[in-house]
Amino acid sequence: MHSSNKAAVEQRHAAQLGETNSYGEALRAAQELVVLAPEFHATNLNIKRPEESRAQESATASLGRSYKAVVYVMLSGGLDSYNVLVPKCDAMYRKYEEKRGFISIPKANLNSVNVTNSTWAQPCEEFGIHSALPSWHSEFLSGSAVFVANVGPLVEPTTRDNYYHVKKPSGLFAHNHQQNAIMEVHAADKSNPQKGVLARIMNVLGKASPSGEPPFKTKLYNGGRASKVVTGDRRPTSLGGGEVIELSRRAALQGELANLTGVPSGSVFAETYASLVEESLRDSVTLRASMSAPTTASFGRSSLCRSLQSIAKMINARKDVGAERDAFSAGLGAFDHHSNPLPDWKLNKIEECLAPFIQELKIVDDDGVRAWDGVTIVIASEFGRSIVPNGQGTDHGWGGHAFLLGGAVRGGRIVGQYPPDYDALITHPATRGRIVPTMSWEAVWHGIAQWLGVEESVMGRALPGKAAFECDHTPSCGLLTREDLFKPE
Repeated sequence: MHSSNKAAVEQRHAAQLGETNSYGEALRAAQELVVLAPEFHATNLNIKRPEESRAQESATASLGRSYKAVVYVMLSGGLDSYNVLVPKCDAMYRKYEEKRGFISIPKANLNSVNVTNSTWAQPCEEFGIHSALPSWHSEFLSGSAVFVANVGPLVEPTTRDNYYHVKKPSGLFAHNHQQNAIMEVHAADKSNPQKGVLARIMNVLGKASPSGEPPFKTKLYNGGRASKVVTGDRRPTSLGGGEVIELSRRAALQGELANLTGVPSGSVFAETYASLVEESLRDSVTLRASMSAPTTASFGRSSLCRSLQSIAKMINARKDVGAERDAFSAGLGAFDHHSNPLPDWKLNKIEECLAPFIQELKIVDDDGVRAWDGVTIVIASEFGRSIVPNGQGTDHGWGGHAFLLGGAVRGGRIVGQYPPDYDALITHPATRGRIVPTMSWEAVWHGIAQWLGVEESVMGRALPGKAAFECDHTPSCGLLTREDLFKPE
């Protein structure tokens, strides 16, 4: 144990013994400090460096600019999004039914939408959204939601013809690799773990822009499962699914805790633990007021529902904390349906959490403002499924559809092109129909980053791989703009 920590424990033991004249009470007091020390949890090689200072969260002041936030919802396992958005015109539905066979969704189970106002030419004027997702359907009809068609992680523009001659993401078709790929959005760098794309965007926004725009007050929150997307130079603040509980003896132990964990350590293990304790104690105080306020909407008890309710509470507290730009993560797992088709009840698990979240964001506050108008929800999965079933369910694919919704979203459209010919995009006939993406995640995040306020001259810091898609020679070339995704401000 480090000498200063050992001395703190000994002093605590002596003080308690003097006060109570009880060796049992003195031992308990000493043990309380021992179990809070980095040496107990991580390593006894705790090399304190008092001459150094621990990096603190930016104290950027809020200038009261209009609030904007991104809520990233990860559906891990590989959502079969080709059974969420389905063409309903006769010719394309026949192609869909021929490929999907027994797992195809009957037209009667699809809520119709008209996509004739889409900028991109689609193979159908009428599509259907799975009936288990009525909120997706209603927001699409109201002009607050879009589908991003056939998007996926790419290193460079890729087609079926050049598939064997271009660079591709590492571990293609593997859950862990592709989850990292879509949350990092820098598939070209295979050598090192990358920061999450929302962490990079918030890092750029937290600095003065080249045009002279002052730094935004930014904050990253981890609501569970998709933490990678909000992990960067600083750890995101963790949002639990219930009441924030402070350490009951925090005030009494404040001085000793400062001695045990407040000084940076040369040991990465001790420093990680100590900084986490320091951050957790601080966050438990600052979050308590925000998280104790009830929501108007009623949420379920699943992990996703609890995460979205916690996120809603933080968004509702945006004025109290002076927030200007926030990023949140949440998620739901078990979409890896090899042995059965995507079931309705699984989609219901999304719906039962998303519907009250939308309801809460649409509440008009005392200033006549809806949080909904400044929040964009991004719903994504690491890959789509094979377009051809395996006899029971579907296997890992590549391209799939994402969903964006929010009051600022220029909705009622399909962004990008839904494949008019599945066969033309299948990587190889033996793969049961892994569809090559025709939209990069760099393209999608480019438009979102612009909406949040990232200027083009520094966009490369947020999206290091964007230059590869500044082209026009293949379908996966091009970057979406703010105007492609959002309504005029």
